Amino acid sequence: MAMWNPWRGCRRYSEGCRYCYLHKSDLKKGIDTEHVIKTRNFYAPIAKKRSGADTIVSGQVVYLCFSSDFLIEDADSWRNECWQMIKARSDLHFIFLTKRIERFMDCVPPDWGNGYDNVTVGCTVENQACADVRLSIFHQLPIKHKNIICQPLLDAVDLTPYLESVANRIETPALLITAGYCASVNSAWHRAFISSLDNAAHISSKMTEHTLCPYGFRAARQRKQTLIFNCGELSQPPHPNIYTH
Repeated sequence: MAMWNPWRGCRRYSEGCRYCYLHKSDLKKGIDTEHVIKTRNFYAPIAKKRSGADTIVSGQVVYLCFSSDFLIEDADSWRNECWQMIKARSDLHFIFLTKRIERFMDCVPPDWGNGYDNVTVGCTVENQACADVRLSIFHQLPIKHKNIICQPLLDAVDLTPYLESVANRIETPALLITAGYCASVNSAWHRAFISSLDNAAHISSKMTEHTLCPYGFRAARQRKQTLIFNCGELSQPPHPNIYTH
């Protein structure tokens, strides 16, 4: 596993950004999170060691832009160069998450076609309103590997209309990951959410199982929970803990 943050900084975009770990961390450090800047690791995928070997070893999953949003407007002038590096490193698999999925087609390279084989895109939603808007766009986009990320899960969400369409429109089965603060978890709608996943599993043969993380749902303030709904196996599955900031 490798991390690649070509830029850092972001702006709150929706209700799910209220408790963003990046803003909280930057506040402690006196950093202006809304100032989006290029990092010194911008060229990490093509960086070389003194021996001439790649700094990021072949075969790894690379988590991209977890200190920002890969589709943020501030990075429009930098993103094409990132796509070039992603294409050049076809021996790596890149994963990024976004709340700005409506910008996707304006941000992909000219040769994107039906998607790059080595790119997984995760669409993040936090409540039903966001799910209805973003996932209605997401399921139509030409992306070969898709994840649905419900984090932080702030309210009851019915994903049934979208799970089947996402699983059936891509070459590789999808992964659904959810997480939320214990303080925001309502046991009734959480049970309803699990039930909706059970129902969806019968709708699509690609949707096989879901499991709770080991520490479950506790009342401790700021404790996170993660529900993983695995729609089959990814060719290079991401480690679920990367989403539990």
